[in-house]
Amino acid sequence: MKQWCAMAFFSLFVAQVAAADSIESGFIVGIEDREIYINLSQKNGLEPGARIRIKRPIRLKHPVTRAVISDWLPIGPARITAVGQSLAMAVLEPDLLSQVVVGDVVEVLVLSSEPALAAPAPRPAQAPLPIVPDRTLPAVDEHTAAVLEVWQAMAGQKVEARIGAWESFLTEHPESSYAAVVRSDIEILRAIRNELRPTELTMDRVYLGRLIHDPPTRARPGETIGLAFLIDSPDLAAAWVHYRIRGSSSYSKAILRRDSDHYLRGEIPASAVIGPGIEYFVEIATSRGDVGASVGSPHQPVFIDVPSPPLRSAFTAKRRRSRVSITTTYLDFATFDDRGDDRTDMFYLFEADFLYRLHKVLYGVRVGMGALNGKGGFAEAIYNNGRSAPEAGFNYGYTEFELRGRYHTAISARLVAGVGREGFGLGLEGRFRLGPEDGTNLTLGASNVQQIGYLTEIRMQWDALTSFPIGLAVALTDRPNRGDLGVRLTTDLGYRALSWVQPTLRISYQARTVVHAGIGAGVGLVFDW
Repeated sequence: MKQWCAMAFFSLFVAQVAAADSIESGFIVGIEDREIYINLSQKNGLEPGARIRIKRPIRLKHPVTRAVISDWLPIGPARITAVGQSLAMAVLEPDLLSQVVVGDVVEVLVLSSEPALAAPAPRPAQAPLPIVPDRTLPAVDEHTAAVLEVWQAMAGQKVEARIGAWESFLTEHPESSYAAVVRSDIEILRAIRNELRPTELTMDRVYLGRLIHDPPTRARPGETIGLAFLIDSPDLAAAWVHYRIRGSSSYSKAILRRDSDHYLRGEIPASAVIGPGIEYFVEIATSRGDVGASVGSPHQPVFIDVPSPPLRSAFTAKRRRSRVSITTTYLDFATFDDRGDDRTDMFYLFEADFLYRLHKVLYGVRVGMGALNGKGGFAEAIYNNGRSAPEAGFNYGYTEFELRGRYHTAISARLVAGVGREGFGLGLEGRFRLGPEDGTNLTLGASNVQQIGYLTEIRMQWDALTSFPIGLAVALTDRPNRGDLGVRLTTDLGYRALSWVQPTLRISYQARTVVHAGIGAGVGLVFDW
């Protein structure tokens, strides 16, 4: 009886305190240096030293109904250092400061100075509620029950804990009907995590144990590397291996899957196992939401030596060795020239080539052929009274070598030789590319060919849409007859119809003067295997 009375008294006390205090909610409205400014002030009852909690509002989709749900992620606590008439200020540690943004929610418990309210008078006894017959809710299938259990457990958890829980769900339920939906949600959570704190920037500062690993020291080129880890802690929720070729600037990532309750297993794909070696580290997430490195780190990874293969292996059959490209382009510099008279200025270009990749410092060798035919090349020339526009023609072949450097850089040089209206001619072309060959990259190029002129170009390829690569280019040229200088603006839209074929549509605008301008178009087709 005494114990029951004590519990009742404690509950009444908590209720009175809760009634007297309040939780004030505001937003971060400014960030300067290490200081954040909050739209709460003395009017809200804030005082220096008050503890605040910073949260990130997010919107996620329910895994079963797919309805949009408003939720939040905990970012971290801090203390108010100064309070004004309209704003409050807090000074954050660098780690926490790197995660917050303007618009994050701030909550603070404000203690009231008013006395606690008196306990309410006891209510008169009420008649017992009528007994309602038991009505059993309809059961759900095991896949739905499993995904709902994880969803409910993740409310208010850190983003690392959510990712780890969903990764574990996929490991334990690979055949679930919700697997595709969960993978989509994991990608959204990873994007949110990268906004809060990029993983690889924190791995070196947060080290977690929980895995025992005997790393391999040597591997053969082109063979898959299997990895095994002994789990040394029951709170491990998920784990990933990050790997790269030594000398690369970024890591690729693969999930480690459970093998019973005691082991994790994963692999580094054969395509990444090339000389001089492989570097990797392991990232883990715990059921409490902690995330960190467990084996190695981004700046001190584990190294596996991979000897360089003999030269003959550079010509063995492998995927993504060969590429055939075919392009045709028509450019008209006088489409919009309405000054009358004949001001013909155009040319037609066709090229076809074959690229063979060696995947070494000498990355690839390309051979090809082309033909350029055109008329004009001059902005003010008039072709009347039997006078015709000067014609240009050049049929040629070329050989190109591409050297691959570190950090996705490449330099290529092309030697051109052909025959035109003036006889035999030579040409040179060079390009520098920053970025992966088939990803987002920037290319600077310049070429000069006898009899037809020169061209310089800056080209940006954007690969944000996986199936639709987009290219934007600006070029200067005096082709087709080494005539007046003109500018060309080009847009390319590709479509990766299959993994080995990509058609491309090209639209361009070119001008030698404001009035002497026109449009162009072209198509291309690439086969890659």
